[in-house]
Amino acid sequence: MSTAVLEPAIRTSDSHAPAANPVTAAECLASDSAAERRNELIEGVIVEMAGASCIHVLIAGNIVQ
Repeated sequence: MSTAVLEPAIRTSDSHAPAANPVTAAECLASDSAAERRNELIEGVIVEMAGASCIHVLIAGNIVQ
């Protein structure tokens, strides 16, 4: 079995600045139910999540069976 080391995300200098109008968890959940893609809330900013990898889909399918 292979293991992978995940590198931290590359951040720009602006990424540590607080959001001008931070989004609340309730607002994020309300908008997430109508969204076509999945989002996450990071420090008051809604960020689109990356899609699942092929191996993730394979493992999830094996669990469901």
